[in-house]
Amino acid sequence: MTANSPYILSLDIGTSSVRSKLFDAAGEEVEGVGTQVPYRMERTQEGGEFIHPETLCEIIYEAIDRADQDAQRRALAIAAVSLCTFWHNVAGVDERGTPCTPLLNWSDTRPEIVLPVLKEKLDPTAYTARTGCPMHASYLPAKILWLHQSMPEQAKKARYWMSIGEYLLFHILGARACSYSMASGSGLLHSARCAWDETSLEALPISVEQLSPLCDADERLGPMQPHFHRRWPSLRNAVWFPALGDGACSNIGSGCASPNRLTLMVGTSGAMRLVWRGDYREPPSGLWCYRIDRRRPIQGGALSNGGNLFEWMQSAFTLPTGEERENQLRALPPDGHGLTFLPFLAGQRSPRWNPHKRGTLHGLRLSTQPIHILQAGLEAVAYRFRLIHERLSPHAAQDHILVATGGGLLHSPAWIQILADVIGRPVHVSQVNEASCRGAALRALESLGTLSDMADADPHFGPTFTPRDDAHAVYDKGFQRHLEWEELIAE
Repeated sequence: MTANSPYILSLDIGTSSVRSKLFDAAGEEVEGVGTQVPYRMERTQEGGEFIHPETLCEIIYEAIDRADQDAQRRALAIAAVSLCTFWHNVAGVDERGTPCTPLLNWSDTRPEIVLPVLKEKLDPTAYTARTGCPMHASYLPAKILWLHQSMPEQAKKARYWMSIGEYLLFHILGARACSYSMASGSGLLHSARCAWDETSLEALPISVEQLSPLCDADERLGPMQPHFHRRWPSLRNAVWFPALGDGACSNIGSGCASPNRLTLMVGTSGAMRLVWRGDYREPPSGLWCYRIDRRRPIQGGALSNGGNLFEWMQSAFTLPTGEERENQLRALPPDGHGLTFLPFLAGQRSPRWNPHKRGTLHGLRLSTQPIHILQAGLEAVAYRFRLIHERLSPHAAQDHILVATGGGLLHSPAWIQILADVIGRPVHVSQVNEASCRGAALRALESLGTLSDMADADPHFGPTFTPRDDAHAVYDKGFQRHLEWEELIAE
């Protein structure tokens, strides 16, 4: 044992990469251990976004291999493995764990077509009150029903329905387990009771026995199957904890595990989230309420378009990169382009949850430059965050602060300034590069008793971006134009 032990291996299974990182007893990253393995899901013109579960597992194994090798080289004993994964994913597997269907990502919009059928079977308002989830194609009821309709032979073979974290642990440990955190983002959990929602299941062609047993975040799982003992010697004595939602872990890792701090996260997607300790609350209109664990709900709103929109604009237009792009964005006047951008290229979630909404760009002129389109897109995402903040902020502490996190946002200070100007509130920058990875590790340290409360860990705040009064006034008008155009398109 060393002064920095116990060491936690943390795995962050995202939608575009898998990360393995090592953290010490204070929740600080140990440099030189672990890796990041990028990958791409398959995408179709019909809105599909999916990957074969075994393919993703091999990528995860590769990330663990590297961390195990690094830990052995430095003679570091790993006490526990924590992991977080993207919410709202599902695959059907047979009794031996062989996939029967692809793993559908949250952004797969094809299940939209079954929503009318679901709304006939389930009252959307009562459904959201029980589960904390809007009725939307992102969640498992629509995904499972769609798989039974579009891939009936494969779906009928499925003995179990699992998220990627459950699937991974089923293969490594030989046991099925679903945390309250992952279940709360499925749309199948009665969140106040922390039990699978029988009413929702009655509307689907599956039974509760096909879902994994529920457990809390501090449930100790293991041991590993023998062949994984041989593959990862540094994990031989490690405790495994169940997978948690990456959004919940992002809040923890960026120092936002209390009601006086809201995260403003932009990764592939985007989200604004608030955590408290206590009972489940029915979410405000247009928002959702999930869980970190049985004692800590997490409420907020999610955007389907965040870093993926930035990436699309960067690839679709001839744009500068790096510091040159930042300098050009900073030099542009707020909303000076005359464009109105509805940024729904990957569909629409909070707060309107319109499954048929698509992106539009209005106001193009011969004088419009690619940098103007980029600025309009970043401002449009900020407008969507403002809508979420207006609904979420009454439930936060009056003096709450916003904390920027996520790789899609931290690489663009100009975008952070736009967000501060649009929302009209200071934005503090998290200096934690891997907030979800760190958050999963902090929750594991609390489970081990090393930390009495994960909220006490150093938040590592960096610079603060203060809203500019003149820019906020301009963006007030741009925000209203944005909403008016959205209503006009809807009509």
